[in-house]
Amino acid sequence: MSNLNNFKKRVNSIVKSATSVRDKIQSELVLSFEQYAEHGNTQFLAILLNAVNGTRTLPMNQVLRYITAHVNVQVKNDKKTNTLTIKKVSKNAAIEYNVPTVNWYEFGNATKVTDFDLQKSLKSVLNNYQNALNNSDRKVVNKHDSDKLAAIIASELANLAA
Repeated sequence: MSNLNNFKKRVNSIVKSATSVRDKIQSELVLSFEQYAEHGNTQFLAILLNAVNGTRTLPMNQVLRYITAHVNVQVKNDKKTNTLTIKKVSKNAAIEYNVPTVNWYEFGNATKVTDFDLQKSLKSVLNNYQNALNNSDRKVVNKHDSDKLAAIIASELANLAA
């Protein structure tokens, strides 16, 4: 049976150990990123990601998001060996490496700048509108005005593409 007298000491030790592990993983991630940036070597990333995946205590998806946000690689599950493989997004792609400004365990909490592509959004709106027209379960409100607006958007997108 556990000794209640040193419970707080044991809990503090666990927290210190967990903090040490996450900082060590950060160091290994940076080393792996550098190996990829300098030599195109994804082996270090694969070893680290598979080690994280092998534990139940580390958030593999967060580490994976961190990796793919900092280097241009893709991760695939090799079903034969039951391991994760990491490769450049394509053979002809240049190596990309974004130097980390935040640790992996704070990555999900950091404010992320996202891209906004108005053309892509408008194309999506047109596709949604066409799907609504073709779907008997959906009713298009203000169809006459919507048709006019859709035609204007499609025309402007075509002009931009030309």
